[in-house]
Amino acid sequence: MKLTHRLIRSPRRAGFTLIELLVVISIIATLVALIAPAVQSARNAARRMECTNNLKQLALATSAFAGANNGQIPNLVRQHGASLDTSNNSTASAYGWIVQLFPYLDNAALFRAISDHPATSPSTPFDVSSATKVPILKVLTCPVDVNHASQNGGMSYVANAGYMLLADWTNNANHNGSRIDWDGSGITSADLAIARSTGVFWRNATGGNAALYTNSDLGSQSTLDFITEADGASNTYMFSENNQADNWINAANRANTNTGALAFGIFVTDPAGALQPAILDTTTTTSTTRLDLVLQPNPCDPTSGTATSCWTPNWNAVAGIGLAPRPISNHTGIVNMAYCDGRVESINVSISLRIYASQMTPNGQRNGQRASDNFQ
Repeated sequence: MKLTHRLIRSPRRAGFTLIELLVVISIIATLVALIAPAVQSARNAARRMECTNNLKQLALATSAFAGANNGQIPNLVRQHGASLDTSNNSTASAYGWIVQLFPYLDNAALFRAISDHPATSPSTPFDVSSATKVPILKVLTCPVDVNHASQNGGMSYVANAGYMLLADWTNNANHNGSRIDWDGSGITSADLAIARSTGVFWRNATGGNAALYTNSDLGSQSTLDFITEADGASNTYMFSENNQADNWINAANRANTNTGALAFGIFVTDPAGALQPAILDTTTTTSTTRLDLVLQPNPCDPTSGTATSCWTPNWNAVAGIGLAPRPISNHTGIVNMAYCDGRVESINVSISLRIYASQMTPNGQRNGQRASDNFQ
């Protein structure tokens, strides 16, 4: 009888060896290293697009407002409320330009809440301490603006308020079209016309009713027609980002109306006195070069903490809230800007300052400012 011996194999142990495990981990790490930058880049692009869309909505809302108001641009600051009257003793609360646009941003109910509010200035119908009373409007904030995104009353965007008196550059409510004596002969209607040529939004009144407009210059309201017939709506900034602006309603339950909370601009000192070094071109008479800048304007010290050392985009990233009315954002290397024709573009923070100035002024060419394509 033949005996057959069969070998009995021990069961194979399931799982990875240490070498295999290390290989898998290294492969996964390599893939993550390759994919993560692309994912982050896509997220950044989506955030920039959301910010761009917000600015476009604001620009289109302004166009709609102008269409319903004989072409007029909203006031930089205006009073609203049930206590508003036609006398010079109106006690209604003052608000920034954004309130006039609420009906065109699908927030007519919010506009009515303000317009129907009976309390006297500086009261508002909202309470910052109660999240249910102060709305969070995503259209008003950039998603990368850590100071305002998801904040009650948050506001990331500011309006073009033109050339400013140096004293009005910081958190100040006095900036308007009658603050600069452009020809040294005292403030006149001619100076007001020059001021209107430097920016888009103003503290101004219609019909001499200063009660409706806080710190009004009593001048005419800016219009889209004026901008179109001057330097052109496609060549003039309307809105910019400023992540150091302020909420449109502050912690004291008041509306913010200071220039630094609402606007951006270029500061100068009164030409009738001393000019801030090398900002305005004084090589010829001020009557022919009132708004022109020299090739290399006032140098900016990026380490300076003083509010009056510079006005260029993205200057002083640690400036206080409301203290630096110039464009600035958390987007790497760029700031989103809306133009008066409704389009939005990203400008490089290293943009030529003469080009930047020419895009700010709606009627600079008639006041000695050369066209941007002629800049050297």
